[in-house]
Amino acid sequence: MMARESKRSLEARPEPRKRSRLFPALALAALAAAATRPLCADTILGTDPLVRVEGRSVVTPRNGLKFGFPGVSLHLSVKGPSLSLTADASSDEVDFDVLVDGKLNGRIRLPRGEAETVLFRGASDALHEVEIVHCTESSNGYCEVERFTAGSFAAPPPSAGRACP
Repeated sequence: MMARESKRSLEARPEPRKRSRLFPALALAALAAAATRPLCADTILGTDPLVRVEGRSVVTPRNGLKFGFPGVSLHLSVKGPSLSLTADASSDEVDFDVLVDGKLNGRIRLPRGEAETVLFRGASDALHEVEIVHCTESSNGYCEVERFTAGSFAAPPPSAGRACP
C-alpha cells in the first residue's frame, strides 16, 4: 500500500519551474557594487560634526551641505584605504582638489546630478587627514554634499585659526 501512495504523491507533484536568468544577473551586479566599497564601510552625512567646513555653505532640507564658492574646504579624518563622496552637482564642471595627509592626491570632477565619486583609493588602512577644496567658481555650478563613505571616521583635524586677528 505504501509503495502505491508514494508513487501517487510523486505523480501529483508539479513540474519544477524553469529558473530565471535574471536572478544570477542581479546577484552578480550586487557583488560588483559591493566590491567597490570597503567591507566594513561607515557612512556619514555631509553635515555630520565629523566634517569640518571652512567657507560659506548652507544646510539643505535633505540634510546635505550646499555650496558653490571656490575655496570652500571640507576636512575629515578617515581610517581606511579609500573615501567616496555622494553629491548632487548642478553641472558637470564642479571640481575639487583632494589632499590626503597634506599631499595633493588629484583633482576630481563631479558628474552632473546625484552620483557617488571615489575621492581616493589604494591608501594604507591608517588614519588619514583629508582636505577637499572646491576649485571652481559658482557660475560653473554648485553642489550638495550628501554623504561620505569610508572604513571609519574620526574627529577632523583642528582648525589652524584665522590668518589675521
